[in-house]
Amino acid sequence: MSGLATVSALSKLTPGERVSLGRSLYCKRNLDESFSFILRKKVDGAAKDVKVAREDTITKAAISAAFAAAEVARKTTAPATPTTGTLTASSTMNQVWDDWLASIDQGGKWSTRNRKSNVDRVNAHLSTWPMWRRPLASVTVADLYAQLLPVRKDTPAQCRKLIGLLNGIFIHHSDHIGASPMPTVVKKLANSSKAAPTKHHHAIMDLDRLREVVKKIRNLTGEASVRNAAFLQCLTAQRTGEVIQAQWSQFDLDAGTWTIPRAAMKISDDPRRGDHVLNLSTQCVQWLKDLPREGEFLFPGRMQADTITSEAVSKALRITLGLHNEHVPHGWRSSLSTLARRAVDKDGRPLFNGDWVESLLDHLSGNAVEDAYNRGAHAAGAGQVLQWWSNELLGAK
Repeated sequence: MSGLATVSALSKLTPGERVSLGRSLYCKRNLDESFSFILRKKVDGAAKDVKVAREDTITKAAISAAFAAAEVARKTTAPATPTTGTLTASSTMNQVWDDWLASIDQGGKWSTRNRKSNVDRVNAHLSTWPMWRRPLASVTVADLYAQLLPVRKDTPAQCRKLIGLLNGIFIHHSDHIGASPMPTVVKKLANSSKAAPTKHHHAIMDLDRLREVVKKIRNLTGEASVRNAAFLQCLTAQRTGEVIQAQWSQFDLDAGTWTIPRAAMKISDDPRRGDHVLNLSTQCVQWLKDLPREGEFLFPGRMQADTITSEAVSKALRITLGLHNEHVPHGWRSSLSTLARRAVDKDGRPLFNGDWVESLLDHLSGNAVEDAYNRGAHAAGAGQVLQWWSNELLGAK
């Protein structure tokens, strides 16, 4: 046994790193942080990597078993990994998965239990993603990162399993699309965990539950301005400060728009970005037309205050509606962003361009000039997102 084959040495391998253990046997740390033992041998006349063992953790017994399995594999003639031969450069992610699964079944690579776990994992996660029925060649690092990041935050172990499956899908299709993007995704996910911690905003991600919350907001008793501000925020997903400071002069209800001056936005010191213009849903416009006007502001405060406070809206959700640790006012932004990106048509294609969602939320791409240039182009699409959002929350189809 090689001196490199120690529990301590192998445990220090980083995802994607591989080390020789001698006699053409290697240990590789997989992207899901498990370990594979790979034997380099001739198969069908060509040098091939043959996986002889896989372990979630490294132990002395696992290393010894891998060497024993390699010895058996050296004496065994195995055919190359079979495929169905039906894939093309335009094959979709789900088609590549089906083909890969068929090849695994033919080669007997997964145990019955392991196969069921992986199929269940794909059905529960990957098959719900917007890119599931897109050509695999069109799936980008950004697409994968956006889907995996929330999984990594909630269930890191599940994320590692999904990374392993995704890497297998891409490798299976590598003859048509080249190298897997998953190593880059893994590095990006690792870098995200090193960033400064951000405040977590509790947000509900179930539409049925969100509809219940909306109904409760509309039935809130007490100060009308608080109830109305909370309702406008749920329909538009704008920041609380921008909602409570809304003025009637910012709305053109004939055109169905709300123009928030750049100076009133969170990112207020970049004049190249311009004012934030929202194309409101038909339901929101009608509600605003019916809303009583009591001065300059939509949501006037009591006594001498111009407007209600952010805390008043937060308290209404947190205490009056009992949503503490479940949903906060800022959570509407997270809910809309996540659910709009997950929304697909009957053929499984995404309903919305991700840039429309980013524009709606006034998020930066990192290039202020490009943001300013694209703002008008994305405004109509952002309006489609808001109309879909109102339809979903209010039950209109």
